[in-house]
Amino acid sequence: MKKALCLVLVTVWMVGLCFMGQVGEASAASKAPIKVGLLISLTGAYALTGQRVLPAVEMAIEEINKNGGILGGRKIELYYEDDGGIPERAASNVRKYAEAGCKGIIGTPWSHLAIAANEVCYELKLPVIHSSAMAEKAATGQKSWCFNVTLDVAEQENSKNLLKYAPKPFKTVFLIVENQDWARGAASRYEKMWQGRTPDEPKIVGKEIVETNQTDFMSVLTKIKAANVDAILVSDTAAPAEAALIKQTKEAGLDQMMMKKKKMLFFVQGTLNVDMLELAGRAANGILSSETFWPEMDLPSAQEFVQRYKAKAKGKVPDKITCFSYSGAHHLLMAMDKAGTADDCDAINKGILNYEWDAPQGHIKMDPQACRPIPKVYPVMAWDRKLVLLRD
Repeated sequence: MKKALCLVLVTVWMVGLCFMGQVGEASAASKAPIKVGLLISLTGAYALTGQRVLPAVEMAIEEINKNGGILGGRKIELYYEDDGGIPERAASNVRKYAEAGCKGIIGTPWSHLAIAANEVCYELKLPVIHSSAMAEKAATGQKSWCFNVTLDVAEQENSKNLLKYAPKPFKTVFLIVENQDWARGAASRYEKMWQGRTPDEPKIVGKEIVETNQTDFMSVLTKIKAANVDAILVSDTAAPAEAALIKQTKEAGLDQMMMKKKKMLFFVQGTLNVDMLELAGRAANGILSSETFWPEMDLPSAQEFVQRYKAKAKGKVPDKITCFSYSGAHHLLMAMDKAGTADDCDAINKGILNYEWDAPQGHIKMDPQACRPIPKVYPVMAWDRKLVLLRD
């Protein structure tokens, strides 16, 4: 009888130990850090942007961790490897992040990298939000998301709202197009829109494809000078290349010729970032663009973000992509919290769609068709290494 009782007590004790162990393991798992991966270019043509983005993403994660993390107290761990601006490496890095246990991907500003990474994210069911990838394939079908405007919105702002700030109406335009997805797509749309069919519609009369890391643009500028166009539209390129292009207009004598005739020296969309303005200096004065965020933006949330970022990044100034990278990281992680899971991709994607908040660039509400917010777009002009809001 005593032996039987002892056996029962021992059995109960062992079962209790196993149960307590399982509870402990479950509790530890419930508090384990959540890993996320960052697509980032720290070398190559996009290195300047990548070096500005990293502190912004780290700042977003530090703020969330300081406030107790997500999903009942789980902290965030960031994983990243340099992709060098190469699509294949971006895709490969997503697989590495997944193997390391990452639950989501903080995306890239660059459309060709985003498109390559998306295929792996879809395959592995990893939620992803890109910062500024504007090509249609970069954010689609509520499988991937982006913080920048769509091509349609960008074109509308450029062709309808920004044109009125030109020194005078222009009739002929020469396109300079970076050899990558978003820039080629944008240029193709402009060619269809701008055919000179009405007195108010400019006509694209020439186009030149340039490479992301190109440094010599004299042959392109010689063609433009010979074409005697009224304006030049640059469809995206990396900051060092764009700055070189702007400076070489002076060497080619193109800037003086166009200024004397009160023509537009450059007409760009979304490429007036902090690094380009610093590299180009006063040679960029007078360039027009449409933007959704810039460091001088007169919005309290924007200025608060600028100051927090400068404190984090040792005085560096954030630009649009920096801001959108911060916003993308915050939005992805808080969408996990809203969804109540770090493992269910479909639930997190619903969380991304339904999460609303006040970001540095303004109130954020995702559009289910565009798979990104539809932010307000402002006309700006470059002047003395800064952007100035153009007012009616």
